[in-house]
Amino acid sequence: MIDDITLKKCQNIQLGLLKDFDRVCRENNWTYWLDGGTLLGAVRHKGFIPWDDDIDVVMPRKDFEAFARGGQACLDAAIFLQTIETDCFNESFCIKLRDRNSTLIEESDKDTRVSYHQGIFIDIFPADVIKRQSVKKIFCLFKLFRRISWLKRFIYIPAGSMKRRKARGKIAVALFFPIACIIRIFLKDEYIYVKTLEQKKISLYKTCWSAADDGVYFFPFLCIYFPHKVFDKHDLFPLTNVLFEHEYFPAPFDPDIYLRRQYGDYMKLPPPDKRESHSYAILPDTPCNHPESFKK
Repeated sequence: MIDDITLKKCQNIQLGLLKDFDRVCRENNWTYWLDGGTLLGAVRHKGFIPWDDDIDVVMPRKDFEAFARGGQACLDAAIFLQTIETDCFNESFCIKLRDRNSTLIEESDKDTRVSYHQGIFIDIFPADVIKRQSVKKIFCLFKLFRRISWLKRFIYIPAGSMKRRKARGKIAVALFFPIACIIRIFLKDEYIYVKTLEQKKISLYKTCWSAADDGVYFFPFLCIYFPHKVFDKHDLFPLTNVLFEHEYFPAPFDPDIYLRRQYGDYMKLPPPDKRESHSYAILPDTPCNHPESFKK
């Protein structure tokens, strides 16, 4: 459980990351908008959801790739732009802006030794324009690769994660042991395994991309969690602004449609036992051990 003081410090750092990201986007005419729980917080709370510990934004693919290439040079020195290219141990093809002076351990990394940068972060996701008839096919593609990547839990058991060893069970480990042996011969560690899968998934996904005006906006890395998150252009543009922590940031043209498609009745608060942060531990004043933490 993250205490309120620590959570507030985390949110303040994330807000600082968002403000600098917003500055860079405005200076370079890169488009983005608030997404997920961040947009929900802006509409329902005029800021962070009180128990939330992350910020999500979305960029159209062209701007996403431009920011990935040139954003680091424009950002404050205390911010690390983490991509699969800038952090060799990073498994995701999305972008994170990491604070170099803090540490945030996600619940999924509990009892696990990881090598990628773990500073407090904000998530940046791409949005693509795709063919309408490709939505179902792409969803099935990402669902398949999610199941395959799930196999890493049984193949790679990091040192020091005894709780996970017990949770996986002897039968599950025995079932996947032959597969584990084969994969370990060709792919030496978990990072290579996941990256190989991601690269193959992206190459297949690209065959479905379309820049046609009658296409729909699709969020590839969120489709497993929100399969209905597909929008027509007029649902998103022209962008509007919403108040978030006493400042205005870009938002979809119709936030109500956007949020209802993702959350349903988003104005209804979840029950008290569901109001919890996503993190296992937050150290707002302690840098992680990654080399990028020591670059100023």
